Amino acid sequence: MSNIISLAQAADLITAAQSIAVFTHENPDGDAIGSSTGLTLLLREAGKKCDLFFSSEPPAIYRPFTTAEYSTSLSQEELVSNYDLVIQLDTANTKRIAAPHGVIIDAELPLLVIDHHVDNQQYGRWNVIKEKTATAGIIAELSDILAPGHKISQQVATLLMLGLVTDSGCFRFDNTNPEAFHTAGKLLEAGAAYKEIIERIFFSKPLNRLKFESELLSNHLELYCNGKVALVKIPSEIIAKYDIIMADTEGLIDVFRAIDGVEITIMMYYRANGMLKISTRASNPEHPVGPIARALGGGGHEMAAGCLLPDGDMDATAAKIIDLIREKYQL
Repeated sequence: MSNIISLAQAADLITAAQSIAVFTHENPDGDAIGSSTGLTLLLREAGKKCDLFFSSEPPAIYRPFTTAEYSTSLSQEELVSNYDLVIQLDTANTKRIAAPHGVIIDAELPLLVIDHHVDNQQYGRWNVIKEKTATAGIIAELSDILAPGHKISQQVATLLMLGLVTDSGCFRFDNTNPEAFHTAGKLLEAGAAYKEIIERIFFSKPLNRLKFESELLSNHLELYCNGKVALVKIPSEIIAKYDIIMADTEGLIDVFRAIDGVEITIMMYYRANGMLKISTRASNPEHPVGPIARALGGGGHEMAAGCLLPDGDMDATAAKIIDLIREKYQL
């Protein structure tokens, strides 16, 4: 049985640890980058030995925010020998864990999982699962427990704000709640570079990205269920044509989600390893996408979810998703 603990108990584990390794999920988004880098800096500033690991270089869009030294190289022997606490952030299941090649992270290690996904599989030796707008919000709360009354640094505040802003869609998504605004206010007081985050993430796109979006809207957008469902199947040759790195396309699905009348948005493409990536978003709480993603073996939030299929046929899977939506919601 998984061991669910409180955030205060997690703080005790961190305080007692001599050496800590921090990991997050594959293809890290703003919350993964913000929470992992923010926690690493927070603990280093407190005098802890804390090392941050990614499986590869973070997406280019987030690199200005990766202000903590990190590594993409680690062996299992080094992990076991050098760290007495391993923290896995913002990762709902073991399939999405991202670690340097050859490293296996599971409950055989002193593994503390901290996550805001309510469908987290609780695979750690210790698990903190709190339904918040972002995992960065949990780290902000953790900072208050670790050092009550201590003002976090501007760097840490900026990173936690990055996670909060990106996972809430700049406070537009349904996961935005009063607590999110309260946390954002505290981070602003600490000097978080809110304007720089907004400009970088939401108002700065290279020309090839804009042309890519235009072609998808013109030639690869399909509408179903009287315009309530938008489906975008992105051909690999179009990704190559515009020299797009999909890990850098934060918010791409929202281009189609913004179409008037659309309640469910589905975006599909093949990763370089051949796996079929499916992202879904919902605008109407009466028609959540969480159940659809879970029916395909994925997960996430009720209004934002997705999955990875190792041998997925794009056209057949798209047809199955549309059938699932029609059957479940009578659209």
